[in-house]
Amino acid sequence: MQEIKYKENKNFHTTLINFVYQFKCNKEDIMALTLYCILASKTNKEYNDEISFAKEKLNRYIISYSVKNQSINDIYFINFSLLIPSDNVIKEDYLEKSILFLLDSVFKPNIEDENLFIKEKRIYTEYLLNAYKNIEFIAEKNLLDLLDQDCIFNKLKYRDIENINTLNIKDIINFYNKYIKNIKPIIFINGNINNNKVEKIINDYTKDLNLKEQKLINKYNNFYKIQKSIYKTDKSKFYQSIIYLIYNIKNYKEEDFYKLYLINLLLSSSSSDLLLENLRKKNNLVYSCGASAMLKNGLLFIKVITNKDNVKLAKLVITELINDLNNIEKYEKNINNIINKLELNIERELDNFYILCSNEINSYFKADITRTEELKILKNIKLEDLKELISRINLVCDYSLEGEL
Repeated sequence: MQEIKYKENKNFHTTLINFVYQFKCNKEDIMALTLYCILASKTNKEYNDEISFAKEKLNRYIISYSVKNQSINDIYFINFSLLIPSDNVIKEDYLEKSILFLLDSVFKPNIEDENLFIKEKRIYTEYLLNAYKNIEFIAEKNLLDLLDQDCIFNKLKYRDIENINTLNIKDIINFYNKYIKNIKPIIFINGNINNNKVEKIINDYTKDLNLKEQKLINKYNNFYKIQKSIYKTDKSKFYQSIIYLIYNIKNYKEEDFYKLYLINLLLSSSSSDLLLENLRKKNNLVYSCGASAMLKNGLLFIKVITNKDNVKLAKLVITELINDLNNIEKYEKNINNIINKLELNIERELDNFYILCSNEINSYFKADITRTEELKILKNIKLEDLKELISRINLVCDYSLEGEL
């Protein structure tokens, strides 16, 4: 019997069905994963070209269908997502046809078509070739090659020209056989629909497939361990220059997650944006800037795009700003603004069907918490807590890709 996580929601006129696979992916399989998701989103064995596949989606009242992957460190998820009208919207009995379309796409993939594989590989190769003409892509790839020696979160390393050139159709088939073919998906249904009917359709289809249960993985933390501090500057034939300053938190632990997140919001959220205030509004040093926190790794990334003549001064301003966070009391108003904005966003998200559905999936896999839970944690963080965390901030990487034009 296939287990299905069902949440009735009568506030919307659509139903979202997600088939989710979770696995620890070998780094050698990442390029195959990328191409597999492209192929699985465009064809299946019965509708083995993009035109007939697209037409059949319309015939079966499918509003949208997608196959996407995402990762937390080395744990990957593939999500087959089907959006259809709710039971009472259309008189025609389309439910079985829609779900069978999804099931065929999962369990009868069109991954042995050499011509289709060559076409999609060529298109993706062109995408990568264009990316290598983009300074931000090159800078990020160079940075992660330096920073992530253990390949924990360096996904770009396996999306390069060398790896796609060596990819062949057997790699796609082996990937499918290893991670999808004989495994039960975790199924999530959100909306207003006849759940008993859905269960019967899925169970009748899968009963003879001898599918195995997934072994769930709930541990995603992989705190970044400093090998040695990295200071490097590369040159490139671009007009712009990019700066990365990467900080980690000494003795980082799970209790620090949302303190680091709040520091990140202080630096670059629309409610505070200390980086933009100091780098652009006050000093006119950058084209753009921002911060991002890798909470499960204990890293704070600061990224700046600027003119080559402003690189040193921009780094100095960032360093002074990070040091000034020790005087966290002066930023109490910024913190209050952040909390108030988050409260307003939560109200808006109650009207967003996709966010509500994502909350269900994230909660099941313990991959994330809801925004309401997050807000409660942030509200309970005291200034002294932030100050203690800030005292442990440590610069581990200073990388620049400087333009020469």
